[in-house]
Amino acid sequence: MLKSFLKDLFDLLYPPKGECGFCGLPAEDSLGCGGCLELFRDYRKQEFCRKCGKFIYKENVGLLCFDCGNELPLFSFSRAAGLYEGVVKDALYNLKYTGRRSLAAPMGQLMARSVLEDGRYRSLEVIVPVPLAQGKLRHRGFNQSGLLARELGKWLKVRVEEALVRTKDTDSQAKKGRRERLYNLQGAFAMAFGQDLAGKRVLLVDDVLTTGATLNQCAKVLIDHGVAEVMAVTWAAGQDAYEILTGKEEGL
Repeated sequence: MLKSFLKDLFDLLYPPKGECGFCGLPAEDSLGCGGCLELFRDYRKQEFCRKCGKFIYKENVGLLCFDCGNELPLFSFSRAAGLYEGVVKDALYNLKYTGRRSLAAPMGQLMARSVLEDGRYRSLEVIVPVPLAQGKLRHRGFNQSGLLARELGKWLKVRVEEALVRTKDTDSQAKKGRRERLYNLQGAFAMAFGQDLAGKRVLLVDDVLTTGATLNQCAKVLIDHGVAEVMAVTWAAGQDAYEILTGKEEGL
């Protein structure tokens, strides 16, 4: 008992720093370890598509990614906290599938930093999370995009509205191509009953952007209901399809 008391007293006087939620190494602060924080700083400096936020090859500075060059999305622009690989991908997996909701706090804060460093977001007025399919929501118990949106709302001091609903459960998007994703999501979203965001500038929040099909369908619903502008931010984004095809992804 004395040993336990002394340990509790020591922890009170010298609180343990804890582990980095992303990699498990000793954390420097509530966000994570030095290595992971440096990684996210590097992501914020890397080149990205000025429309959808996918990471692009350095030779394409100022240009659109392959997908946006073929067809522009309806939302004005999007950014991501990191590339969908490594600790970024692992963090999202742990949040969604192992129930580590505590990860939403550092993830949301890192997303907020990407927003605050980009002057294009200055006019945003309302934050709206992408809704989760009802079947997945019942099974998982929470909407990861909703958790991230609430953290963003705290840091950006902007109100969060559950303005969109999912009207049908769709097949998994994971192994579908761009065209299949668009078809799969047609009619999948609607404005929630009683919601009126006409004239507002909205920030859509999702967990990951691959083709942008989900954000695009949500943006369409919001714009059809009079929203003045739709911006977006995600935890992760893929890389330009052009780089995958040409083998230039090592330039990131």
